[in-house]
Amino acid sequence: MRTDMNLCAYEIHSLSIKNEQIKIKELLAYGTNAFVYKVEYRDRSYILKELFPEGLSEQRVIKRDSTGAVLYRLRIIDKFKWQRVKLQFLLSIYKNRLLQRNLAVNDCVSQNVGLFRTNGTLYALYENIRGKDWSCYAGESLEELIIRCSKIAEIVYRIHRTGWLVMDVKASNFVINATESE
Repeated sequence: MRTDMNLCAYEIHSLSIKNEQIKIKELLAYGTNAFVYKVEYRDRSYILKELFPEGLSEQRVIKRDSTGAVLYRLRIIDKFKWQRVKLQFLLSIYKNRLLQRNLAVNDCVSQNVGLFRTNGTLYALYENIRGKDWSCYAGESLEELIIRCSKIAEIVYRIHRTGWLVMDVKASNFVINATESE
């Protein structure tokens, strides 16, 4: 697994789509299949997810060139892995858009506003939800933890009631608004 010290070698620092610049403000997180950035686009703040599978990078199947483009060295088995992670990435966007349409839960799901291909990979643009992910909070009292967990459990329950299953339950996947922490 990479450390944060080595992470800077993998992240992008600039990006443009259709001759418009997306300003990368900071790398927020990285997961198994994606980097997550805070960006500015058309004078607004967004969250950008970039398909960049950590495992394929570590196996030297994919890498970046000096411009930030993703390059492949795909063998037969790697093509299947790459197609699978691309499909998972696209399915997560599709599921997000379906949840956005559901009035019972659209207030607790980040809104996908775009999908595009450039630099040899895929990118998904999301509305920037104000706040920080729950993993950034430390030192909460037991009462604050119970309140926060209750709210998160209620959101997960609402999503489950619509017929969807939340499977990736971890602190970094829940954004806490500043007003909720008071």
